[in-house]
Amino acid sequence: ELGLTYHPKEARLLMQKAEVLMHKGLEKEALVFAQLAFTADGHLFIKIKDELPRLSANAEIRQLNQWYGN
Repeated sequence: ELGLTYHPKEARLLMQKAEVLMHKGLEKEALVFAQLAFTADGHLFIKIKDELPRLSANAEIRQLNQWYGN
């Protein structure tokens, strides 16, 4: 979280924050951070999706990936 304090628009950090929130069961909050990440870098998720198993399994995240990334 400290990284986001200094780099609030860093897509990788936003996506990792979304993964942590999803792991905690905070899906709505996770989707907000994921959307911010997709807005910052629409192609990042394809590159790192194997690192983010909970996000990769989420249907809404996959939909965001289609909208922003492909």
